[in-house]
Amino acid sequence: MRLESIGQRPVNNIVDITNYVMFELGQPLHAFDADKIDGQHLKIKNLPQGTEFTALDGSVKSLDKDDLIICDGTDRPLCIAGVYGGLDSGVSQDTTNIFLESAYFSPTPVRKTSFRHNLRTESAAHFEKGTDQHQCLEALLRAALMITEITGANSNSQYIDNFPNPLPLAVAEIHTEKVRSLIGKSIPNGEIQLILESLSMIIDKVDENKWNITIPSYKTDVHRQADIIEEIVRIYGLNNIESAKKFSFSMPEQLANDSMTSRQIAMQYLADSGYSEAMGLSIINSTQWSKITKNENFEGVRINNTSNVQLDLMRPEALATALEIVAHNQSRQQNDIRMYEYGRSYNVTDQKEYKEDEYISIFGTGSLWDESWAIKTKDSFDSFYLKTTILNLLKRLNVTKFQEKKLTGDPRFEDAIELTMGPRRIAVLGEVSKSWLKASGIKGNMTFGQVYWENVIEMINNKPIKFKEFSKFPVVRRDLAVIVGAEVTYESIRLLANKTLSNYLTNMKLFDIYSNEEQLGKGKRSMSIAFYFTNSVKTFEEKEIEDMMKKLIETLESKVDAFIRK
Repeated sequence: MRLESIGQRPVNNIVDITNYVMFELGQPLHAFDADKIDGQHLKIKNLPQGTEFTALDGSVKSLDKDDLIICDGTDRPLCIAGVYGGLDSGVSQDTTNIFLESAYFSPTPVRKTSFRHNLRTESAAHFEKGTDQHQCLEALLRAALMITEITGANSNSQYIDNFPNPLPLAVAEIHTEKVRSLIGKSIPNGEIQLILESLSMIIDKVDENKWNITIPSYKTDVHRQADIIEEIVRIYGLNNIESAKKFSFSMPEQLANDSMTSRQIAMQYLADSGYSEAMGLSIINSTQWSKITKNENFEGVRINNTSNVQLDLMRPEALATALEIVAHNQSRQQNDIRMYEYGRSYNVTDQKEYKEDEYISIFGTGSLWDESWAIKTKDSFDSFYLKTTILNLLKRLNVTKFQEKKLTGDPRFEDAIELTMGPRRIAVLGEVSKSWLKASGIKGNMTFGQVYWENVIEMINNKPIKFKEFSKFPVVRRDLAVIVGAEVTYESIRLLANKTLSNYLTNMKLFDIYSNEEQLGKGKRSMSIAFYFTNSVKTFEEKEIEDMMKKLIETLESKVDAFIRK
């Protein structure tokens, strides 16, 4: 009942007793079937790389050359030391003779072996945190006593204790003035001494302020002055330490145009635009990423993650966590998503050097609007909406002089564009590849954009923004229906128009696209564009507008082979 109350599954009397003693005294034990130990003696050693070991759960492990193994007289592996027992020597219903083992194992090799074989046990957890080297015998005798009392067994041998090189007790130096300073309370030296001695710590006073403290072996988590101060506070009582009435701290001065301030401006804009901030993990599952990208040979920045062996790859790009976030939300019936994330990606260069890049990712799925009787449209989060967001974000940061072009050959996207400034990529955006979505467990479409933050920072125009007085004179609008080849983009027309009529053209809007092979010809389409002209000093005359439109039409006809619909 006591083991069940702490979440432990009963196995049999012998195993339950060893588990009970482990939780009672903090010392793991292991019970062997003595009749299955060949040669009637044990060895603790490393076995050759690749040696097979059958664990208690029936799984077969390929041992590493650094794994510490408990073997019998024939070097047959019986147990992974401190981690897991073997099937061939475990206690069963047919066991009549038991051999108990109680040992001290160093934390580091136990932890490495445990994670290497994905064997997370209570025994390994205890050894990883450190056990008392002087408690092995006490735990052994306690377990033997409980076995004889509960099962009626007889103890037929004396214990064997092999402890040739006991580890020295840890010694830490403390300064009592530092103790008082960190605690924030003037505790007398005498009271500090009483507290430490009550914890079985031996004090060697070098002088009135400097003490050498010998730490008892059972205090496996105490190693340095900070740990000792924590013990003093624990016994003294936090309730006896008054809180300061005033707190003071310094804030680093930051320039208005530095990266952090610009990032805050960007993230605030996205939040104001209806996006929620996401914070994904910077480590992902390499197996899942290889499945998504269909690249089994991808290396990336691998880590030895002791907390979760499946999360073993530093995020290679922003889309990795965006896919996880969308899949997580969809699995909880959250299908209408608009999110952004600031983060870093990690890769290895051709020169085998680690490279870290900053980004802001913006992504979403589903509908733009909640269901409502007042909203009849079903607008979806798509590339056009995301493009508007990114363009406005860059404009907000005063990054305006960039080029837009179609992005091809990127396996992440079905259809995408990129924004560049010279050789530098500023942003990419598009519809995520169907195969990537399927491998990630995402239903429907997903639109994703990435702003390459380090490149954007270099391009930010830090000149102060100056207000320009609005024109007092009427704005003139002229519409053109331009027939062009299907490969000609609106962006290319916009750039040509701005270059041709830069003095007076203040805005353009594409309000219609029309395709019909019979009327327009094969591979042709018509774009209806509104052009807005403003003059800050006078009202336009009709001839001025006609001259500008004529100049624009001539430019479009010569540069993109355009034809103007009458």
